[in-house]
Amino acid sequence: MSEAEWEIMRVIWANEHVTAQVVFDILAKNKDWQLSTIKTLLGRLVKKGYVSVQKQGKCFLYEASVLEQEIALEKMNAVLEHVCPTKQGQLILDMMKTVPLTQNIIEEIIHLLQYKKDTAPETIMCTCLKGQCHCCKSH
Repeated sequence: MSEAEWEIMRVIWANEHVTAQVVFDILAKNKDWQLSTIKTLLGRLVKKGYVSVQKQGKCFLYEASVLEQEIALEKMNAVLEHVCPTKQGQLILDMMKTVPLTQNIIEEIIHLLQYKKDTAPETIMCTCLKGQCHCCKSH
C-alpha cells in the first residue's frame, strides 16, 4: 500500500462509509490532490481488496475490507523481516522508547513480557545470508 493509499485508508477507517467527495474534503486540508486523484486511488484500493464499493443512488460508497490494526501489523512485520533476527528485539525496544503509551498498554506489555520471559531462548540465531549482517561474518 502506497503512502497516498494509506492516507485514504485512514479516512475510510475513521468514517466507515465514505464517498470520494468526503475523502477529498477531509484530505484537501493538507493535500494538494484533485478529486480525480482520490477516485483513482480509491479504484486501486478496491482492486487490491482493501476497500469495497457499493453504488447508492448517484454516489459510490467506499468501506474498508480490512482492519487498520491488521494492515499496520503487516507493515511492521514486513520491516522486521528485513532486519537480522538478532537485532529485531532491539528495534522493537527502540520503537517503544519513542511511541506514546497509555498506562493500560504498558500493563499489557508488562504481562506479555512476563509470559514471554518464561519461554524465551537464551540467544536468537542469525538466519541472514553471509555478508548481510555483522553477527558472524563467516556463516
